[in-house]
Amino acid sequence: MDTLRIITGASHPWFAQEVAKKCGTELCNVHHIRFSNDNMFVQIEENVRAADVFIIQTPRPSVSDHLLEMLMLVQACRSASAERITVVMPYFFYARSDKKDQPRIPITARLVADMIEAAGADRVLCMNLHSQQVQGFFRIPIDQIFATEHLCKAIKPYIDHDSWTVVSPDLGGAKLAKMYSEILKLPLAMMTKNRPGNYEEPEVGYLTGDVHGRSVLIVDDEIASGGTFVKAAKWLREEAGAKAVYGAVIHPVLGGKAVERLAAAPIERLWMTDTFPVPYLAPNMEIVSVTDIFADAIMRIHQHISVSQMFKIKRF
Repeated sequence: MDTLRIITGASHPWFAQEVAKKCGTELCNVHHIRFSNDNMFVQIEENVRAADVFIIQTPRPSVSDHLLEMLMLVQACRSASAERITVVMPYFFYARSDKKDQPRIPITARLVADMIEAAGADRVLCMNLHSQQVQGFFRIPIDQIFATEHLCKAIKPYIDHDSWTVVSPDLGGAKLAKMYSEILKLPLAMMTKNRPGNYEEPEVGYLTGDVHGRSVLIVDDEIASGGTFVKAAKWLREEAGAKAVYGAVIHPVLGGKAVERLAAAPIERLWMTDTFPVPYLAPNMEIVSVTDIFADAIMRIHQHISVSQMFKIKRF
């Protein structure tokens, strides 16, 4: 009898359903209630004793509610004698709060890691962490999987190798941009930015590399407000002389008026994964599903097969 069980919270049920389908199973039924005092209640309506459980949750608004719901599901499985519990976070909760770069602030990503362990999880599975030090916040195993090759397959038909350049919008994205550059066999350029006052309104700085008369592919791990992407796209077109601007992003957080900003920006096409539920798409946006990558990783963990072997970089 197969012991695989896949459970989801309320944050991204369609995504979890697709993952379960590609794993050849169905989601476990979960009963959700919110009481009049705003307290949440969850009950797993299937037996998970001695099961290999995977709990899928992503931090869409309301982030704190979905974090608590995930922890409640972990604790419910632990108290119901699950054999192993893997928390599957397509995007890590509070991923940007990964360091103490101002006085008297918490490292919230570390706090999230502590809570996941305290709730009773045995393992964590994530996609493209915002910063690699998050892996060191855990004392339990954590697997990181990548969407880069999937996105490159979608981008490849648009590329003329003689006139395209990959651009990182800041120095922090250099490693990710280098992966795109190597996979697609394209030259690489780097931008700098700073955030003088408003965290979500960065200023574009300098460019290392020549993009004049070339199509550029801006790559980043996430889009939140859209401020970085829009300013970078405008600067590359108006100041650096780029012929056309494209974009690729892993996590489409898309808060506030981000979709409207990106729709109005000089971006020909923007490829994004489905790690976040996107309420609607602008005409210049395309979703590339990564549910098959998560299904593959879950089955490998379930069958005690290497996850790292999924990612041997190919060049197209």
